[in-house]
Amino acid sequence: MYKKVNGYFTVEAVYLIPIVLLLYVLVIVSGFYLYDRCVISQDGYLLAFRAGHFSDSAENYGEIIYADMPEEIDESYIRDRFSDRSKVYPYLREGELKIKVQNEEVMVTVSGFRRLLSVNKSVLRQNPIKIIRDVRRKNHGSEIP
Repeated sequence: MYKKVNGYFTVEAVYLIPIVLLLYVLVIVSGFYLYDRCVISQDGYLLAFRAGHFSDSAENYGEIIYADMPEEIDESYIRDRFSDRSKVYPYLREGELKIKVQNEEVMVTVSGFRRLLSVNKSVLRQNPIKIIRDVRRKNHGSEIP
Protein backbone atom coordinates (compact mmCIF):
# COMPACT_ATOMS: atom_id res chain seq x y z
CA MET A 1 0.00 0.00 0.00
CA TYR A 2 1.21 3.42 -0.88
CA LYS A 3 0.41 6.34 1.46
CA LYS A 4 -0.37 9.59 -0.28
CA VAL A 5 -0.45 11.66 2.94
CA ASN A 6 2.24 11.58 5.56
CA GLY A 7 1.49 11.52 9.27
CA TYR A 8 2.65 15.08 9.91
CA PHE A 9 -0.79 16.43 8.89
CA THR A 10 -2.35 14.55 11.78
CA VAL A 11 0.20 15.90 14.24
CA GLU A 12 -0.37 19.47 13.05
CA ALA A 13 -4.16 19.05 13.30
CA VAL A 14 -3.80 17.89 16.91
CA TYR A 15 -2.37 21.32 17.76
CA LEU A 16 -4.34 23.42 15.32
CA ILE A 17 -7.92 22.31 16.02
CA PRO A 18 -7.89 23.02 19.80
CA ILE A 19 -6.41 26.46 19.16
CA VAL A 20 -9.14 27.26 16.61
CA LEU A 21 -11.84 26.00 18.97
CA LEU A 22 -10.38 28.07 21.81
CA LEU A 23 -10.51 31.18 19.63
CA TYR A 24 -14.17 30.52 18.80
CA VAL A 25 -15.00 30.13 22.50
CA LEU A 26 -13.15 33.36 23.34
CA VAL A 27 -15.08 35.28 20.69
CA ILE A 28 -18.40 33.93 22.00
CA VAL A 29 -17.58 34.68 25.66
CA SER A 30 -16.35 38.18 24.83
CA GLY A 31 -19.59 38.76 22.90
CA PHE A 32 -21.63 37.79 25.98
CA TYR A 33 -19.45 40.06 28.11
CA LEU A 34 -19.90 43.06 25.82
CA TYR A 35 -23.63 42.48 25.50
CA ASP A 36 -24.05 42.27 29.28
CA ARG A 37 -21.97 45.41 29.74
CA CYS A 38 -24.20 47.32 27.34
CA VAL A 39 -27.35 46.08 29.06
CA ILE A 40 -25.95 46.83 32.52
CA SER A 41 -25.04 50.34 31.37
CA GLN A 42 -28.56 50.90 30.07
CA ASP A 43 -30.16 49.47 33.21
CA GLY A 44 -27.90 51.63 35.40
CA TYR A 45 -29.05 54.73 33.57
CA LEU A 46 -32.71 53.69 33.84
CA LEU A 47 -32.32 53.05 37.56
CA ALA A 48 -30.75 56.49 38.05
CA PHE A 49 -33.46 58.08 35.90
CA ARG A 50 -36.25 56.44 37.89
CA ALA A 51 -34.64 57.42 41.16
CA GLY A 52 -34.22 61.00 40.01
CA HIS A 53 -37.56 61.61 38.32
CA PHE A 54 -40.32 59.49 39.73
CA SER A 55 -42.15 60.85 42.71
CA ASP A 56 -43.77 57.81 44.27
CA SER A 57 -43.10 54.12 44.19
CA ALA A 58 -45.67 52.63 46.51
CA GLU A 59 -45.92 48.87 46.33
CA ASN A 60 -48.21 47.56 43.57
CA TYR A 61 -48.74 51.09 42.31
CA GLY A 62 -46.07 51.72 39.69
CA GLU A 63 -44.15 54.86 38.95
CA ILE A 64 -45.93 58.15 39.45
CA ILE A 65 -44.75 61.50 38.18
CA TYR A 66 -47.70 63.71 39.02
CA ALA A 67 -47.22 64.04 42.78
CA ASP A 68 -44.79 66.26 44.65
CA MET A 69 -41.36 64.70 44.83
CA PRO A 70 -40.21 63.49 48.22
CA GLU A 71 -36.94 64.83 49.57
CA GLU A 72 -35.34 61.38 49.65
CA ILE A 73 -35.44 58.70 47.01
CA ASP A 74 -36.88 55.27 47.66
CA GLU A 75 -33.83 53.00 47.47
CA SER A 76 -35.82 49.84 48.10
CA TYR A 77 -37.68 50.41 44.82
CA ILE A 78 -34.40 50.75 42.90
CA ARG A 79 -32.88 47.72 44.65
CA ASP A 80 -35.94 45.59 43.80
CA ARG A 81 -35.65 46.54 40.13
CA PHE A 82 -31.92 45.76 40.21
CA SER A 83 -32.42 42.35 41.82
CA ASP A 84 -34.94 41.43 39.12
CA ARG A 85 -32.48 42.37 36.37
CA SER A 86 -29.48 40.70 38.01
CA LYS A 87 -31.15 37.29 37.74
CA VAL A 88 -31.26 37.54 33.94
CA TYR A 89 -27.67 38.41 33.00
CA PRO A 90 -24.83 35.99 33.82
CA TYR A 91 -22.16 38.64 34.46
CA LEU A 92 -24.45 40.49 36.87
CA ARG A 93 -25.48 37.57 39.10
CA GLU A 94 -22.88 38.52 41.70
CA GLY A 95 -23.67 42.18 41.08
CA GLU A 96 -23.62 45.06 43.47
CA LEU A 97 -25.61 48.30 43.41
CA LYS A 98 -24.59 51.59 45.01
CA ILE A 99 -26.89 54.62 45.07
CA LYS A 100 -25.60 58.05 46.01
CA VAL A 101 -27.55 61.30 46.07
CA GLN A 102 -25.39 64.40 46.01
CA ASN A 103 -27.05 67.81 45.76
CA GLU A 104 -29.53 67.37 42.91
CA GLU A 105 -27.73 64.48 41.24
CA VAL A 106 -28.45 60.76 41.59
CA MET A 107 -25.44 58.50 40.94
CA VAL A 108 -25.88 54.77 40.45
CA THR A 109 -22.91 52.39 40.32
CA VAL A 110 -23.58 48.87 39.08
CA SER A 111 -20.77 46.35 39.28
CA GLY A 112 -20.69 42.69 38.46
CA PHE A 113 -18.48 39.76 37.49
CA ARG A 114 -16.27 39.90 40.57
CA ARG A 115 -16.27 43.72 40.35
CA LEU A 116 -14.40 43.67 37.04
CA LEU A 117 -17.45 45.02 35.23
CA SER A 118 -18.42 48.40 36.60
CA VAL A 119 -20.74 51.07 35.21
CA ASN A 120 -21.36 54.54 36.70
CA LYS A 121 -24.38 56.56 35.66
CA SER A 122 -25.65 59.88 36.97
CA VAL A 123 -28.83 61.84 36.36
CA LEU A 124 -29.95 65.24 37.54
CA ARG A 125 -32.89 64.99 39.88
CA GLN A 126 -35.77 66.92 38.39
CA ASN A 127 -39.34 67.45 39.44
CA PRO A 128 -41.51 67.11 36.31
CA ILE A 129 -44.45 68.87 37.99
CA LYS A 130 -42.30 71.92 38.73
CA ILE A 131 -40.96 71.93 35.14
CA ILE A 132 -44.50 71.74 33.69
CA ARG A 133 -45.71 74.57 35.96
CA ASP A 134 -42.71 76.74 35.02
CA VAL A 135 -43.36 76.21 31.29
CA ARG A 136 -47.06 76.99 31.68
CA ARG A 137 -46.28 80.08 33.71
CA LYS A 138 -43.81 81.22 31.07
CA ASN A 139 -46.23 80.57 28.18
CA HIS A 140 -49.43 81.82 29.78
CA GLY A 141 -48.12 84.36 32.27
CA SER A 142 -50.14 82.97 35.19
CA GLU A 143 -50.29 79.97 37.47
CA ILE A 144 -52.27 77.08 36.05
CA PRO A 145 -53.04 74.28 38.50
